[in-house]
Amino acid sequence: MQGPLAGVRIIEMGQLIAIPFSMKMLADMGAQVIRLESTGRLESYRSDSVYKNDISGEFWNKGANFYEQNRNKLGVTLDLSRPEGLGILKELIRVSDVFSENFTPRVIKNFGLEYEDIRKIKPDIIMVSSTGYGFYGPWPTTEPLAQPLKVRLGLPIRQVTPIETLQSCPRFPTPTTLQVNTLSLP
Repeated sequence: MQGPLAGVRIIEMGQLIAIPFSMKMLADMGAQVIRLESTGRLESYRSDSVYKNDISGEFWNKGANFYEQNRNKLGVTLDLSRPEGLGILKELIRVSDVFSENFTPRVIKNFGLEYEDIRKIKPDIIMVSSTGYGFYGPWPTTEPLAQPLKVRLGLPIRQVTPIETLQSCPRFPTPTTLQVNTLSLP
């Protein structure tokens, strides 16, 4: 795909919204985004079916959000608990410009993929990390799920009556900020 980011290669280790959405915007601008998915834990959006009562077929291929978040991307499934899988990921990092992830710091540390580690693989790599709660303080090991994160940050959530259901809202400031910040790095 041609675009202003043609020739830029990005490795994406992310799930749900923050990293997948921001890297999708970069893929839409021509970057080659290689999305990594675990063999042991599929992306949650894969089974987020529009048709909640339909249990037939391949549940992992029903998530409309998954396909929307991952358009224009390449994908690879690796088992990072095995040396072979981690070796393939490190080789991909070696030939890439950006490494992006949105896991807790514990996960990245356990895989040996902290910034200092990946700089040994490629010294000029750009790392985009969206942990949700940061690397220090009281909550760095807390998973950054959207609604609990909004509550902890004191952001207003739409008030609903008992009859209404909470609807998702397509306002995603974090991915947009991540995308702009990634573009502003050298």
